[in-house]
Formats: sequence, C-alpha cells, structure tokens
Amino acid sequence: MLKNLKYSFFIFLVFWLSSNQVSASPKLILPVVLENIQSIDPMQYLVSEKLDGMRAYWDGKQLFAKSGKPINAPKWFLENFPPFELDGELWSNRNEFEKIISIIKNHDKQESWKTLRFNIFEVPNQKGNLSMRLQVIKDYLSVYHAPYIKVIPQYQFTKIEEIIRFFHQIKHNDGEGIILRKNDTPYLTGRNKSALKFKVFFDSECIIKGYKKGTGKYTKVMGSIICEDKDLGKIIKIGSGFDDFIRENPPKIGTIITYKYYQKTKNNYPKHPVFLRIREDF
Repeated sequence: MLKNLKYSFFIFLVFWLSSNQVSASPKLILPVVLENIQSIDPMQYLVSEKLDGMRAYWDGKQLFAKSGKPINAPKWFLENFPPFELDGELWSNRNEFEKIISIIKNHDKQESWKTLRFNIFEVPNQKGNLSMRLQVIKDYLSVYHAPYIKVIPQYQFTKIEEIIRFFHQIKHNDGEGIILRKNDTPYLTGRNKSALKFKVFFDSECIIKGYKKGTGKYTKVMGSIICEDKDLGKIIKIGSGFDDFIRENPPKIGTIITYKYYQKTKNNYPKHPVFLRIREDF
C-alpha cells in the first residue's frame, strides 16, 4: 500500500513538474539607456519607435515571454510563423500596455488577440548586419501570409536634429521613445551599446525590500516602498505614483516593480522615482 502511494506521488510529481516547466530565459538584446543624444553619430544607427508592449520571442516553434515562460497564443494567430527565430513586441496601440497584458493573460477571450500584432525588430542568429537580418523576415513574408506579424519600420537619419525631430513627433503622439540600433554589427545579445533607448522618461526595475508607513492622509496605509535596483546597485525609496488601492494593498516583499525617473544624481541615484507598475511575469 505504502509502495503504491509513493509510486502514485512520484507520477503526480513528474506530471506537475512537466506541466509547469519554464524554459530558460532566452538570451535577448537589452538596450542601454542613452542620456545624451548629442553624443552619437547618427549615420551609424537605424532608428525606430520604442513600442510599450510585451516583449516576446519566437524560437521557430513556440512563442515565449522574456522570462522564458511560454505564451499561449491562439493557433490562428501563429499561422505561417516562420521556422526561424524572431524577437519583437506583442503590441496594439500606444498607451494600451495594461490592455495588452490582460489579453495575453486571459485564455478565455482569445478573440481579443485579433487586436495584437507581433512587431519584429530583430531576426536572431541570422548572418549580416541589422538590415540584412530584417530582410530575412521581409523575404519570408513576401511568400507566406502571416497576418499577425509586422516588421517595425527602421529609419536612417543623417543628422542628430532629424532624430530629435522624429523623437518629438513620437512624444507628441504619446509614444514612449525611440530605439537606436547600430546597423553594421552582427547579432549580439545582452546589454551593449549597439542598441540604445532614448525615452520621454527613463525607467528601471527594482525588487521590493520593505515599506515605510505613510503620514498625513496616508497614516493608515503604505507611504513608500524601499527597493533594490540591481542594475544601478542602489537601494531607493519610491513614494509617489501609487493609487489608493496599491497603498492599501501593497505588493509583497520580493515583487519586482517598474518605476520611472527623469534624471540621475551625481552619485547615480534616480531623481524623483515614481512607481509605474508591477512587472508582469509569465
């Protein structure tokens, strides 16, 4: 009897582990924050709008989130996706980040996926420079109809003033910012200066380590979050950007949040950090 119970538990454990398995996080390009746009040579870069969607990676068979967890996209959405890798953003429109995440998480309303597109900015592990790599997916789409794949337009500017004008046009239309990619580089992963991001504001992620009680009208709720930004190597306090619900129901210690800021101090601390959102892991 005991032997049978042990065997049954073993079978259950194997099934549970296999059904909850998460692939290793894919190695991705991680753009570096560009603080001074005057410091670059515009002729070296292709420029595109930075889309505030959900990062996604297609390995040729399956769609994955940045964390390595599979994304359960409808089969019709994945129709004619290529047998090679793609990197991009699941995106609909500007200022719809929460809506995008809700669509991806809600498995019962897959019709909503019709509002999304997989916007491609990289074709990993292909030969040649960025233009040549992107041409691979363009050539594929000229033969195979994949209605939910879109290649993000890349622009070549000759002057810094043209890039700034492009940035302000995106900013005027409530966009998040721009991405600058060195065209004449092979496919690289990790954080390096071949990929830059220039935004209306800067953002980063930190791990919640603790809280401080509020004062005044926030006496009975959370006042601020104490968190660790591992990229900056700093412990920071964030006291603004929270709605009443978050203040009354603060995220658990260990939760990763995204915050925004506009400048850094001389000691590399973010100035006036503001809570943006809880990071959604898949």
